[in-house]
Amino acid sequence: MFRFAESGITPGGTTFIHEEQFSGLLGGLVGDGVIGKMLGTREKMIRGFEGFNGDFKRWVESGGE
Repeated sequence: MFRFAESGITPGGTTFIHEEQFSGLLGGLVGDGVIGKMLGTREKMIRGFEGFNGDFKRWVESGGE
């Protein structure tokens, strides 16, 4: 889920909130469970989301060009 909220840090700014909820088999693969830790999928997923969020921030701040 993506949400936008008024920034509590930057006056007049916006905070981008990126949330994910996984359940079932996928939750076991990307969560804090034994399989997820063994495969390192949680850390890889977090790095991917952080990369997306950083790219999105740069795109928005550049005026969408």
